Amino acid sequence: MATSQPTRPRVAGVWRTARRAVGPAPFTLDPAQALASLDRIEGVDATWLLPGHGPAWDGGVPQAVRLIREAAAGSHK
Repeated sequence: MATSQPTRPRVAGVWRTARRAVGPAPFTLDPAQALASLDRIEGVDATWLLPGHGPAWDGGVPQAVRLIREAAAGSHK
């Protein structure tokens, strides 16, 4: 018998380092989906972002999304 699981929203993989940098999570199985999921949070008007790893980010969600995208673009060069 097959069971159906509710669909959960995917959340961007975000991590922080001790340098206060934000970037794409290096341990995601689907980097393209992780970056695409940033669209869902980009317009959130919040100062604080609580990543899955590392300290909280207080530079605002739009700034974090911009920096994550820049870091991801730089890693693909």
